[in-house]
Amino acid sequence: MLCVLVFKISTERNTRHKTIFTAISIGTIILLVSDSINWLVDGHPEQILIVLNSLALATYYFMHFVVLSLWALYVWTITNPERKIPSLLIMILTIACLSFLVLVVSNTWNGLLYTIDENNSYYRGVLFIPFAVACAVLLAFALCISVQKRRILNKGVFATLVLFPVLPLIGAVAQAFFFGLPLIWTLAAFTIFVVYINIQNDLVAVDQLTGTYSRVQIMSLLKRKLKKRNASFAVIMIDIDDFKTINDTYGHLEGDSALEEVPVILREAIRPIDFVSRIGGDEFLVLLDVDTESGLSDIIERIGRSIVRRNNHTSKSYHLSLSIGASVFCAEEYGSVAQVMAKVDGLMYAEKRQKKA
Repeated sequence: MLCVLVFKISTERNTRHKTIFTAISIGTIILLVSDSINWLVDGHPEQILIVLNSLALATYYFMHFVVLSLWALYVWTITNPERKIPSLLIMILTIACLSFLVLVVSNTWNGLLYTIDENNSYYRGVLFIPFAVACAVLLAFALCISVQKRRILNKGVFATLVLFPVLPLIGAVAQAFFFGLPLIWTLAAFTIFVVYINIQNDLVAVDQLTGTYSRVQIMSLLKRKLKKRNASFAVIMIDIDDFKTINDTYGHLEGDSALEEVPVILREAIRPIDFVSRIGGDEFLVLLDVDTESGLSDIIERIGRSIVRRNNHTSKSYHLSLSIGASVFCAEEYGSVAQVMAKVDGLMYAEKRQKKA
């Protein structure tokens, strides 16, 4: 079933989270196969089966670290969709995986992780518990990221991210008491299906061209803001001026390029905690944790400077111009997302009309 899932995912458009999720699924398949081989050949003393068991166990132990490291990266991409994965995090996980690879290879002669006797029976080594602790640390790290970002996640996504370490942990406890029972990655495989249903399917709604939040996601975030009756926040609506002219004059590929540039411009001006969404066509929405008009004005000025920098350094034949409607909102004064959208939409079109006057 995981193979079918991987095939289905391969037909979807490439995104950062999709690539990592696919790697996790393939890694889990490898873990299940290697675990099954160990379970099938354990206790059979034929030389070829001893070699097969050794290779399966080496793969099984090493892939634990690989899959759990990928899970940590996956959780980061889900909880920080607007940010790049920190180079330091990638470096730490890479060093950890390479170090563990050395440990697995050296186990051939020192038997610290596991041993296989002359009867091809598998026994855990003295480093098995530190190995299990290291795996638990990776899961705990991913869990901490999820908990830290729980306010920006919907309940289904948060519950799924928490579920991933819980089921394999239950399997690990059961497996510790019932040696030889392959539960950990069987339960992990089930969890991967849950992740796909609850998270990956939703992430198809992420704008595939610009990588920004989808309209559905940003509206959900706005609704949550409005539910906090004492909350204040700012919203900016943005429209590309003369976008149809860019499409008609330079072609739709260039139009797509212009759309891709807008989030880059906006991210230069806003903070990592703010949200950018392409809500349709050439319109974008920015949700900001800003509660003063002066703070909002500062950000709009930074957006303006970012546009100027882009136009001064571009090699393209046209300059980008954006119409902006922005306001600070108090949740107590607005009962619906529609009211918020209507206000910033009106302000944006007022600026657009002023430019054409």
